[in-house]
Amino acid sequence: MVLMLSVCHAAPAAATTVGGSSVSALGGFVLSKGQLRLPAYSSVYRGEEFEPALDTTSEVGVESFGPGARGWSSLALEDSSEPNFVGGVPAIAASATAIAAAWVSGSRLLSEQLGGSAAGPPTTHPTQGKVGAFDIALGPGGARAVSWSDDSGTQIQVVSALGVSSPPAQVSPTTAAAVTVTADGAGGWWVVTLAARELTAIDMSEAGFAGPPLPLPYTARARPPSHLLAQRSWLAIADGRGGLWIGLPHALIHATATGQVRTVARTGLVALASGDDVSALVEESGRAVVVRTVGASLGPPIRLPDAGVVIDVAFDAARKVIVLLTGEGAGGVVALREISTSGHVRRSQALPECRGRQYGQVEASGGLIAVSCTGARSETENAGCGGCSRDGRTNRYILLRGGRELGSHSYFEGSEGF
Repeated sequence: MVLMLSVCHAAPAAATTVGGSSVSALGGFVLSKGQLRLPAYSSVYRGEEFEPALDTTSEVGVESFGPGARGWSSLALEDSSEPNFVGGVPAIAASATAIAAAWVSGSRLLSEQLGGSAAGPPTTHPTQGKVGAFDIALGPGGARAVSWSDDSGTQIQVVSALGVSSPPAQVSPTTAAAVTVTADGAGGWWVVTLAARELTAIDMSEAGFAGPPLPLPYTARARPPSHLLAQRSWLAIADGRGGLWIGLPHALIHATATGQVRTVARTGLVALASGDDVSALVEESGRAVVVRTVGASLGPPIRLPDAGVVIDVAFDAARKVIVLLTGEGAGGVVALREISTSGHVRRSQALPECRGRQYGQVEASGGLIAVSCTGARSETENAGCGGCSRDGRTNRYILLRGGRELGSHSYFEGSEGF
């Protein structure tokens, strides 16, 4: 997983005299139960310019496909025909056995476990006022935690694997601009918030009690122009011992369950991959790429000379393999490497479908690898249909195993007039 998980919100198409317009927006995908699962939001407006809408449809959902699938399968979380419906791209979380989503529906915040025997009706979380930033995480036993910011501050609520909700608990009285939640591996949850340019980590116990807020060293810096860095400014992953690693674009921070905070690296950090008890860190060092395992401590550096520019990294916990996605800049080759934790490059291959694309994402689980390559943004008009327009990009999504492609599909995000 990349350092940050994104949502690219597309602007509506410019006003035209056509029959309507549509907007689609996507988030970062997860790989769960052999499927690539992509959170998506779409809204379709049908009607002439300056005239009342004939029809408005908004949908919050998850698109997915597996090996050999002929196309995307759609799961609608919310389907509304209200003209002023407030929605957006859902937050999704996945483990080896479960997947869950949280989303905004008007003034409500909902969450649900998707599929399987534990699937049930959505849980409505008790928000106060407007819902701001929110996130969802899954624990080892299938429980899910949803943390959100609203007019009363930042909250968290845990829902058991059986769908039983615990009382909500306040994480902080401060309304946060961004929030993440992560299982701490000991039954509790780490919540990281960004408010008033201050980054803070709070360890919530299994009983719902908040530990002391831990200020984290944070400096707002210009971020790379990747769509995967558009919403979140950090990635937080458990260290396997109750602590937390916080990956920033140019720093790596470690917070322990006893309240100690230390900065491990200050420059060159590019990507951090989530795993179980072991993860992976990638840094650029001159023309080389340095890969390390991340657990309770940092592993020895694995140096890859002339590997290109890092796009993303993943860690396959089942095989103990680091999966590295790199490019050679605009117009160059995009390569996928599978590297053992001892430093042996098991496989290296070019991805022709991604050639020339500088941004993307990679995830890996049990030998199955999923890759996305972000298309270049473009704007086109078709005078033949009376002013049809398209402003956005087409992203490519690929599934591979053992170096062999098992399926690939595209998805457009942006705005269209028709």
